[in-house]
Amino acid sequence: FVRHIVSGTAIETVQGIAYRDATGEIRRCGSVPLFNGGELPLPLFDFDNHYILGHDLRNLSDDKSPLLDEIEAGGYRIFAIRGCPFSCTFCVNDKLNRVYKGQKTLRGMSNNQIVEELLWAKQEFPLVKRVMFYEDDFFARTNHDFADLMKKYKKYIDLPITFNATIKLISEKKIDIMLGNGIEVEELKVGLQTGSERVNREIYGRDFSNDEFIEKVDMLLSKKIPVQVDIISANPFEEFRDKVEALKFYSKLTRTLSKFKEAARYFAYLD
Repeated sequence: FVRHIVSGTAIETVQGIAYRDATGEIRRCGSVPLFNGGELPLPLFDFDNHYILGHDLRNLSDDKSPLLDEIEAGGYRIFAIRGCPFSCTFCVNDKLNRVYKGQKTLRGMSNNQIVEELLWAKQEFPLVKRVMFYEDDFFARTNHDFADLMKKYKKYIDLPITFNATIKLISEKKIDIMLGNGIEVEELKVGLQTGSERVNREIYGRDFSNDEFIEKVDMLLSKKIPVQVDIISANPFEEFRDKVEALKFYSKLTRTLSKFKEAARYFAYLD
């Protein structure tokens, strides 16, 4: 766009923008080519040129404590996979998947790059206690790639992890790969959104089964994997029948949880 302004190139050639032509019509240019996650360098932590705005403006080179305190309390966040294999209607990935239709939207760093960044993080932030994998679905990897990542993670990083996942891609195979490598899972965050299959399917674009959800929660708790469930409550699109279905689902889920003596320790809701 800047080149267009400076040199007067045709605006139709500027990818990723929309504009009004001389008649007032909106014109949309093509989407920009997506980059592969592996093409990016390590995150830039240039403390001399980063500032924290609180009660005053502080340069991180003078006082790193705001950043260090956050990382020590919450953990180091890494975004190793860009994009999502699903297109839930309430999520930005639904729009992005349409905008970049025809391109590979699910892209990720290599396992060696992940280890490289986390080794740097451990050196730069020695008080870090956990790693938060912030991609939309931690299990959006092949079994082979996942096994390689877990092996390298245990060998070089060996910190507890938290991550996001979907019921569709949670598998006992991958859970066993993690546990077999001695990975400590502090929390697995999974989206339920609603106990109504109709709302999940027709409103949210999530063709997920309630029975599958309960079966996999049962499996996770039996292996002592702490689970946090995301829920969208007070949805105005839900009808009375949907609320009845949700209550029946929660009743069935409660019976499953009652089998575990420490269910409250391993299972929680986030509204």
